[in-house]
Amino acid sequence: MIKTSIDYNIFSDLVELSADQRQLFELILKSQGEDLAQIKIPKRDLSNIVPLSHSQERVWNVSQLTPDSAVDNVPVALHIIGDFNLEIFKKSVSLLMQRNEILRTVCTIRDRQPTQTVLQDIASQVEVVDLRDLPEDERLEAAVSKAKEVSQLPFNLTRDILLRALVFSLKENEHVILLVAHQFVTDGLSFRILLQELSTIYNAVSNDRLTALPESTIQYADFSIWQHQWFANSVLEPQVLYWKNQLASSAHQLRLPIYQNCQFPTYKGAYRDIEFSAEQSNLFRTICREQGVTVFMAFAALFQIILYHYTNEEDICIGTLTSNRNRRETETLIGNFSNNLLLRSRLSSNLSFFDLLAQVRETSLEANKHQDVPFQSLLNSVKDLPRFQVLLILRNSTTAQSCSMSGLNVSDIPIDIGLTRMDLSLDLTDDGQNPIFGKLEYKTELFQAETIGKIIQNFEALLESITDRPNQTLADIKLPVTIERPHLQDSNQQGSNDIQVSNTNVDSIQEKSVRQLTEPRSNVEKEIAVVWAEVFDIQQIGIHDNFFELGGHSLMAIRIAEKLQNIFQIEFPLHNLFRAPTVAGLADCVESILAGDLTVKGFSIDTSIAEEEKIASLAIAIKPNGARPPFFWINNLQQTQALAKFWGSERGLYCLDIFGLADDYILTSTQVDLMYIASQFVKSMQKIQPKGPYLLGSHCINTQLAFEVSQQLMKLGEKVAFLGLFDPLDWETIKFKKMRHWKNFRNFGFDYLLFKLGLYLRGRKESANSKFYSFIYPSVQKFLIRHQLFEEELSEEINIYLSQYYKAVNNYIPARYPGKIDVFLTGEYASLVTDSLESLAQEGIEKHVLKPYHVLLFVEKSHIDDLGNKLRACLVDSEKRFAGQ
Repeated sequence: MIKTSIDYNIFSDLVELSADQRQLFELILKSQGEDLAQIKIPKRDLSNIVPLSHSQERVWNVSQLTPDSAVDNVPVALHIIGDFNLEIFKKSVSLLMQRNEILRTVCTIRDRQPTQTVLQDIASQVEVVDLRDLPEDERLEAAVSKAKEVSQLPFNLTRDILLRALVFSLKENEHVILLVAHQFVTDGLSFRILLQELSTIYNAVSNDRLTALPESTIQYADFSIWQHQWFANSVLEPQVLYWKNQLASSAHQLRLPIYQNCQFPTYKGAYRDIEFSAEQSNLFRTICREQGVTVFMAFAALFQIILYHYTNEEDICIGTLTSNRNRRETETLIGNFSNNLLLRSRLSSNLSFFDLLAQVRETSLEANKHQDVPFQSLLNSVKDLPRFQVLLILRNSTTAQSCSMSGLNVSDIPIDIGLTRMDLSLDLTDDGQNPIFGKLEYKTELFQAETIGKIIQNFEALLESITDRPNQTLADIKLPVTIERPHLQDSNQQGSNDIQVSNTNVDSIQEKSVRQLTEPRSNVEKEIAVVWAEVFDIQQIGIHDNFFELGGHSLMAIRIAEKLQNIFQIEFPLHNLFRAPTVAGLADCVESILAGDLTVKGFSIDTSIAEEEKIASLAIAIKPNGARPPFFWINNLQQTQALAKFWGSERGLYCLDIFGLADDYILTSTQVDLMYIASQFVKSMQKIQPKGPYLLGSHCINTQLAFEVSQQLMKLGEKVAFLGLFDPLDWETIKFKKMRHWKNFRNFGFDYLLFKLGLYLRGRKESANSKFYSFIYPSVQKFLIRHQLFEEELSEEINIYLSQYYKAVNNYIPARYPGKIDVFLTGEYASLVTDSLESLAQEGIEKHVLKPYHVLLFVEKSHIDDLGNKLRACLVDSEKRFAGQ
């Protein structure tokens, strides 16, 4: 008989089995009374590279979009009354981190992949803040205020210990403990496990019984390796198929009662408390027992009824988090195991609450049976996956109930960091005895506080109505407070992802409607057309459609290259898309690679691209012809395409884009140098225009790169007739940024506060990267709004591509520039302090004021027209000036 104590070698053999073979082997084991699922997770070989778990991958990918934000921080504050021993607590935290590798784990990029690295030698992690000098009645308030400040400090996942511990001393027998962890190393259940273990250690050290503590059988890194080996794609296929069927033809998003459309995704949040009476809580639990459902299932049904009334939609998906701890070894292991699950229900007016309960029960049980599929895999596998915008969480205990230190009275202190990723989140706690309570969290840029208050009133009334008459139909349920749906510009678009679609894509939609479509002829062309249709969200793709004319940009190109490599199992360098930007052209490249012929139509498709071709691939001809000298836009294809809308035929227009350097430089270098990128751009420009004077410009984060390109051209003895820097934000000091925000608030009013304040006041000001990320963030978010592609979580290559370039910009040190600079400022930055640029420009700077908003400069037609008129005039004046020299 095969026992479940199978050693690592046998486990290694098992993970090599196909899904069918593993299923057959499992049947054999079951016939002998054994369970394949309970084969122990083996300890890892310490020399192995440890991948991120699926949960960590989700957190890592999302965090790359908000790298200088505390939105993924999880704070817990506890009020301690009694004989608290600070030194024992410090020792307990140290022992906790020694016992749990995940609490001293950081993320390290190896071979272009994020991996886990466990730090061995770490200093004491407990900071003590003595508040006893303050008046006694102010100490607790001061502790809470400082705890909130600490909780809002971002973590750097690559270098920071991802658990902070602080103790605020209020008086001899009164303290406040603050623990702040990042979701990379914990989840909701893990934090309670962490507190339980910390309490156990504290009690053991206090009683000198430390040796009685049991050691963990595995560490989180062991689980991560096992997860990747055990849940191969073939094993997950049946679960993926379930989700495809379960979520087929579901609504993409709920039309929630928001009061405004946002110009970009925002994470600023708030919450309102919600509490049900003891009587209602007990009656509700009784109904759940009688119907054979959990309290969570019943609240899921209630939440969906609320959403049904507000959205007038009968197909409703809400999200939840599964603990994903279906292994004995992981039951008490600290780490992030959670996964996103979508629960879909079909509601109608004649459906009874009991019928809905039965439906939710079945859906929840099936969802949990298929919980192993990483949510990011569903993004790629399930077409039109519903947005994970509404969340329901039910906890079975308070945080303080998980922390039982002998001789101490422990109570919770709520800490609100003012940030949330979810549009709407209902977070409840039911310990089975006390009244059920919780909070309704929301994005403040989407919902009015008044609306949230009304939702809570209706929720409380709904629970009372259901406990009085549990089998009534949905038509019979009347909510006491009416919520009017605000009149938005586009009733079919809502939330932070959609408003700009209707404003920005009209021209491209009209262009697509008159395209001459030629159907794919070969299987390769068909496969490529399918990829393009998915990436561009276009139903039909012709073989002569041009990647750039359809609105493609560098990050989309990376996505397409990744998909082609997976489909055809080939190495497919990104530069091929520059050289052959149509479906037919790419098909020729793919077919040549498959056939072993590494040339096509006069250019090499070898993976080791020739230097000449690499240089040529950096320049994208948007408008290639013209009698006047061309204009070069630095490193933003999307912006160049916007410029093309007003560009005439008299002057060429080119975009210089660094993704031509992605394969053999940006994605493979440990440190990317902005000066090297600039040198490659200079070579590419000289192939198009061998001699000056040169005309170039750039926007926001790319202004440093444009500045360096101009420097290098002048060092080569060339003339730069025009260097235009549009909103060069990173050249201003922190002090002047703060002053400008308040001045703009006075000038633009409340609209400016809603539109901008959340973007520029997030993060640690002393952090080396915060200045940089706070200003690149709007541009990244603009991509998220405009392209369906970026509603999905970014791949690791795209994350590396972005972060490497951002680091290069952050490390750039400019030298004095022997020329003049034209500075274009949107209205909100009209007061931008440009002292540093003026000190660098030998011939000074000239300022031009544009329309108000930075993030709308290349989006709104009025902004683009204003930009175009001023830019054209400046280019003509610059040419005249140089012609007269």
